[in-house]
Amino acid sequence: MQRITEWFAVKILQPAKTLSPQEIGLATAVGLYGGIFPLPMVSTGATLAMCYGPFKSRYNPAMLSITIATSAIATPLQLLCMPVFMNLPYNITTLPATQSFIDSISPEWNNIIASKVQQCNVSDFLESVKTLPLPETFMKFGSCMVWSTVSWLLLAPIAIVLTRMIVARGARRFITPKKASE
Repeated sequence: MQRITEWFAVKILQPAKTLSPQEIGLATAVGLYGGIFPLPMVSTGATLAMCYGPFKSRYNPAMLSITIATSAIATPLQLLCMPVFMNLPYNITTLPATQSFIDSISPEWNNIIASKVQQCNVSDFLESVKTLPLPETFMKFGSCMVWSTVSWLLLAPIAIVLTRMIVARGARRFITPKKASE
């Protein structure tokens, strides 16, 4: 336990002291939202893609360490959010208002969407991840995984902005501003 505490202090806390509240907010927001990516074993890749994709010019090693640590800590939250992301498209497309809107555009689209968007059984999916080879899991639950990823992508900008604002505001309370003489 001592080694973990020392590693955390050296690798996470010391670099975090050099960051502004906005940088801490961005690093935490990207790590948290990347950590709840709806597909197990892919969240670290999604988090790194966000770090080196749209936020590449803003990221430094200290921010990356906070992002990866937050992503790892968010794993239990990922498991809680999986049913939401996997069934969100189904729940939206079965609403009467959505169906009447789609009917107003083209009645045939309702049949197409109904055949592509299905309700996903998350416990079957997790059992399949444990027991079946990955290609078979993708074949069996491909549409659920695609639609859950689409849901996650649509919510990402809103969630990251809100989380960044909340964390940055909280970080301002704990970070003392540097004096001009320093």
